[in-house]
Formats: sequence, C-alpha cells, structure tokens
Amino acid sequence: MTGRRVRERRSSEGFSLVEILVAIAVLSGALLGLVAGSLQAARYLGDGKHQLETWAAMQTQMEQLTSQGYAGVTSGSATVDGQAMSWDVSGVDPKVVVLVAERRSRFGATVLDSLVMHFSAADTL
Repeated sequence: MTGRRVRERRSSEGFSLVEILVAIAVLSGALLGLVAGSLQAARYLGDGKHQLETWAAMQTQMEQLTSQGYAGVTSGSATVDGQAMSWDVSGVDPKVVVLVAERRSRFGATVLDSLVMHFSAADTL
C-alpha cells in the first residue's frame, strides 16, 4: 500500500519542472512563428501600399495627358505625387502612349511599372 500512496500523491502534486520547461519552449516557438508571420505580412502591406501609390500617380498622369487632347499628347516626363515617370508617344492614329514609372521593391531591386494607352483622334470628338 505504501507504493500506491506515493504514486497517487505524486500525480496530484502538479507539473514537474521539466514539463514546465518543455511547455515554455513549445509556446516560445509558437510565438516566434506568429511574430515572424506578422512581420512578413507588415512588409507585404508596406510594399502593396507603395505599389498602389505608384499606380495612382500613373493614373493621374494618364488622365492629365488625355485632357491635353489628341494633338497635345507628346513624349515627356514629370513627377507626380513624388513619383518620377516618363512617357513615350508613338504612332499616328491611334497614338500609343507608354507611361513608365520606376520604384524600389521591398528587396531594394528596381521595378519598372508601365501603363499603355491607345489614344485615337476619334476619342477627342
């Protein structure tokens, strides 16, 4: 009977130090995984925001070029909302406008975003 009391008593004492350390290690690993995932998501959101700002500036420039009318659209460059861009106009009817903006990716690489518009003389009537 003495052996039985020891087992019962031991099981009701709670967790051992080893069990607590293992639980802490497992929880720490899980938390580190969550933090790493959150940091990665924040980086992607920042990159998406920058990309959206670039596309919004390009759209603004295309609208400005369209407002000049068919005869007024010529090649050039400008800075719109802090975003440097250039455009080339080729063709006769329709004119093909290729707008290019340069930006940096989150990895530091240069990314060229381009937007193409076909502009016809009939569009200005």
